[in-house]
Amino acid sequence: MKDWPGQVVLCVSQVYWTAEVQFAITDTSKGLQIYCDVLKNQLLNIVALVRGQLTKQQRITLGALVVIDVHARDVVQDMIDKGVEMDTDFNWLAQLRYYWIADDVYVQIVNARVRYAYEYLGNTTRSVSIACLSHYANHLQVGT
Repeated sequence: MKDWPGQVVLCVSQVYWTAEVQFAITDTSKGLQIYCDVLKNQLLNIVALVRGQLTKQQRITLGALVVIDVHARDVVQDMIDKGVEMDTDFNWLAQLRYYWIADDVYVQIVNARVRYAYEYLGNTTRSVSIACLSHYANHLQVGT
């Protein structure tokens, strides 16, 4: 993650998240719960990276990734709470999903699909702070 531009890291992360959630929904009745646990561990690993030696740009990219991944984890937890068991459930279809199709990225929500236009707003900070990351890591470790 540290060697790639922020746009690439965030886009690829979303493509993988979409594919992994899609698989988790259709895999088993506990697939989403298992995947939610995976997401929590991934967040801990990213938080550990943020606590290490990073350039300013790497820190911004990883901070943005944490914000997106926290949201992604919350979406998965919400789908668990709502009993989503099929990839045709509106609670899944209503999410912004990124797909790798025919050597290109497509973004889909509900039944609308558009080719990812590779627009880039710059690698900027998101609504997260190091204190927030530390709190989140501690929260995950104690399981409250």
